[in-house]
Amino acid sequence: AMLRPISVNSCSLHSVEGLREAIQGSHVEVMQLGRGKFSGSLSHVGIEDFSLSIGSFSVGVRAQRVATDDKLIVGMLLSAQDRVTHWSFDMRPADVLVIPPRAEHDSVFHGASAYAAIRLDLADVASVFKGEPRLSDPSAWLEKNHYRAHRSIGRTAPRRLPLIISHLAQYQGALSDAAADFWKRSIVDAVTGDIVGAAGTLFKTRTGELSVKVEKLRLLAKSARERPASAQE
Repeated sequence: AMLRPISVNSCSLHSVEGLREAIQGSHVEVMQLGRGKFSGSLSHVGIEDFSLSIGSFSVGVRAQRVATDDKLIVGMLLSAQDRVTHWSFDMRPADVLVIPPRAEHDSVFHGASAYAAIRLDLADVASVFKGEPRLSDPSAWLEKNHYRAHRSIGRTAPRRLPLIISHLAQYQGALSDAAADFWKRSIVDAVTGDIVGAAGTLFKTRTGELSVKVEKLRLLAKSARERPASAQE
């Protein structure tokens, strides 16, 4: 069986300059907003051109992605002590954000936060979301999007993702085809697992926030999957 390259690394961060160095090549520029000493961590797993990053930082940060990046990014806010905005979206922990290829992106974390981000080629969507008719269509990922994730995902994703990374650290070097496909799907499921699509009419709440009067709910992806024996290779 053909082997696919895999790399896994984690580091502690002690300054915003350290964060800049750690994310070099990701087409993202960062600056510190909050006062105080910056500390944090960054974990990264790469399976060919597919990657997962989990980052955390102790103070406010602004991150801007430039339009030269041709990858699709699917991100989840794992935790936040203060307000977090992506474009005009107000993010809550467990919310999922879709950043299409070559889209500029501006995010502001007003306090200590943690996030997860999957980066992949648009062409890989069909194989990564195989069996999900809507999500496996690359055209479904061409618009900026924001999903409120199901509460259960908000509780499980922050636990599942670091476990996946620590497990994959055992496979430094290469994975079999079957194992690579399984772990890519496991990562995607942990982030996008039970995103609920809501359809309805927009209205303003008493506090003036825009909300949706839900008339239709549908599950866009299932998160429960059996682990094939080949994934243990």
